[in-house]
Amino acid sequence: MICENYPGTYICYLSERRKHMIFSGIGGALGLAIFTLPVLWWLHRLLKKRKIKKLKEKNFKRNGGILLQQQLSSSEVNVDKIRIFNSKELEKATDNFNTVRILGSGGQGCVYKGMLADGKIVAVKKSKLVDERKVKQFINEVVILSQIRHRNVVKLLGCCLETEVPLLVYEFIPNGTLYQYLHSEQNEEFPLTWEMSLQIATDVAGALSYLHSSASLPIYHRDIKSSNILLDERYKAKIADFGASRSIDIDQTHLTTRVQGTFGYLDPEFFQSSHFTEKSDVYSFGVVLVELLTGKKPITSTLEESQETRGLASLFLLSMEDNNVFDILDTRVLKHPSKEQIMAVANLAKRCLNLNGKNRPAMKEVVQHLESIRMSHMGSIIVQDHEELHQDIGTDQTTRTWEEFLFSESERSDQAEPGSQSGVRASRGDLVHDPLPQAPGPSALCISEVAKRGQMPNSYSDIKSSNILLDERYKAKIVDFGTSRSMDIDQTHLTTGVQGTFGYLDPEFFQSSHFTEKSNVYSIGVVLVELLTGKKPITSTLEETQGLASLFVVSMEDNNVFDILDT
Repeated sequence: MICENYPGTYICYLSERRKHMIFSGIGGALGLAIFTLPVLWWLHRLLKKRKIKKLKEKNFKRNGGILLQQQLSSSEVNVDKIRIFNSKELEKATDNFNTVRILGSGGQGCVYKGMLADGKIVAVKKSKLVDERKVKQFINEVVILSQIRHRNVVKLLGCCLETEVPLLVYEFIPNGTLYQYLHSEQNEEFPLTWEMSLQIATDVAGALSYLHSSASLPIYHRDIKSSNILLDERYKAKIADFGASRSIDIDQTHLTTRVQGTFGYLDPEFFQSSHFTEKSDVYSFGVVLVELLTGKKPITSTLEESQETRGLASLFLLSMEDNNVFDILDTRVLKHPSKEQIMAVANLAKRCLNLNGKNRPAMKEVVQHLESIRMSHMGSIIVQDHEELHQDIGTDQTTRTWEEFLFSESERSDQAEPGSQSGVRASRGDLVHDPLPQAPGPSALCISEVAKRGQMPNSYSDIKSSNILLDERYKAKIVDFGTSRSMDIDQTHLTTGVQGTFGYLDPEFFQSSHFTEKSNVYSIGVVLVELLTGKKPITSTLEETQGLASLFVVSMEDNNVFDILDT
């Protein structure tokens, strides 16, 4: 630095060399900063990504991801049907879980409407809490739903485990819950008709029957209620929310020390024994039936204080005992002309609500009753008391009295006493039988379930006796689904190639190339004739062009069918 003296003052200034050094230092520092800042920013992003990744890994483990992967890798679970979503996909699908996307909320959490990248509309369930019990419920729901493929059970599409709270992704069901239709203004805008109520009850009963009887291990839902029953665009019912469900070994009950379920629907017997059985689901279903009949909530403030502690189930049972049940029925139900149908459903609900679980019907039996009630306008189960037993039991010439009955399995057995003379004419319409995996009796029962139980109707195009196996109890099981086809409801399958086995093939199939459920019926008819005659469908002892089916039909027309029956 150089200083110069002046009168009364002085001036100091840097030399040119010093200036150059300072400016060079400043320039170097700025250059270093310009170079360092992007590096620091990149390092910050890298560390943040690593932190987020570690957090996601931590969430994945905490949310039971390892356990779920083990479960999904087992042979019992449909691995290819369950998709693991990442958090960004679901955040984008739900607009960062925007509150306007909320479809419904409750104690378990919120359900959001979302749209995936491929345009598919879904429902995303986000739990409120992340405690260990909720995580176990989440994993349990994934495992349970991954094993279920039924048209009346909400389909699980996938899940996300890397978020703070685990997420479930379901198919979107557009028409909301049954609870909304029964207990909100929606009921006034579009009230459920009696026929719709019966259909909904039958759908739910069919799904529960499937869960109890068709899974590799019986599944108890444990939280059946109207708010867990969704309605699709055709107002077909689908059961949702399997967080409290359990798979149970056959002949076992589930013992728990924690109350799970919803008050108003809970089995009173459960409070005494802590044992949850399939009959506990039956009780809850009975409450739903009463909701459909009365339009009232299971526990409602509109009841008198003395009755509020008993709830709707107790009020209904009391009304049934006092023979004034019509006083509490919904006006839409009372508009139905058939009081017999209404009472049939009311009596079924009463049986489901029996305080002794052993006296409640199985869901399989409930389905049969509801199907019979729904089809009663087409034909009922009629008991005909005859003066004498006629070979042609289809005629009504000797009928003295006609009485209509709805039978349970045990009641039907009691009616047919040894030596008694009575004819039974079954209702026209679909009958629900034992499910496919353990269906007793003729294989026709199994085929009925293939069509009714699957997510989509299934046309099994090769029904024949060699495709029907018998287990150690001689229960029939169908095998070889290589030629089967899944089809949309109300559609037929058009094919240009002949599939099936000659002797069993539907003749109508050759004319139209359309394979329908009735083509299966024809094949079952041939199997029935095999059982009756003991003959092969095509045999060298018969005229080759005619076959067993044609021979049987001709024998029936000529009234000499007993000549070809097996000894």
